[in-house]
Amino acid sequence: MMAPAIAALYPFARELINKIWPDPAQQAEAQLRLETLAQNGQLAALAAETDLMKGQMAINAAEAAQPRTWITWREGFGWVCVLTVGFKFIGGPLLFMVGQAMGLQITLPVVDSSELWMPLMGMLGLGTLGTVQAIKGTK
Repeated sequence: MMAPAIAALYPFARELINKIWPDPAQQAEAQLRLETLAQNGQLAALAAETDLMKGQMAINAAEAAQPRTWITWREGFGWVCVLTVGFKFIGGPLLFMVGQAMGLQITLPVVDSSELWMPLMGMLGLGTLGTVQAIKGTK
């Protein structure tokens, strides 16, 4: 993928080469240099993106190696999701039914868990992938 500035200037540079050098051999040589510069820019951008991904992988590995619970934000957020969903679908209705059976009027707070579903599903999907890797022995 070409950098946006290079991509915008690339057609202009090709036209400029054709106007500056009338000789086809010189044009071909200049266009070859232009192609080389464009490819070097693409390789540099790809290398920077790869380095960024490697850094994130190192962070993920360091977080996963922590032995204690609640040391990483993922575990903390996972527990918040579990407690919220557990209260909404199990704890709240159970508390309401027990209260009704005892003759108490209980008004439960409305828990809007809609914003938790996307990150929770993402975390569960990644957890499943980790389980598959553990079963296959690749982790």
